Amino acid sequence: MTRMGRPNRSGLDWSTSGARKQWRGRHPHSAFAHNYARKRISVEGKLCERCGATENLVRHHPNYKEALSVVILCKSCHQKLHGEKS
Repeated sequence: MTRMGRPNRSGLDWSTSGARKQWRGRHPHSAFAHNYARKRISVEGKLCERCGATENLVRHHPNYKEALSVVILCKSCHQKLHGEKS
């Protein structure tokens, strides 16, 4: 689920730093959790917790206020999870 060069559900084009700054300004807990987990939780050698895939893994935050509470998912399962919430 690369965000570079294409708009997401909010309509922001993530290829511009201005869009990232806007998002971070509106979602400070989310931005902190993303950065904190990216630096401290590796997805190397892990499995998707839904389907067992070993490639294209991402960190999913069920609760952004708990920065290190993440679920490791493959991109496909991550997209499905967010689709279920809609």
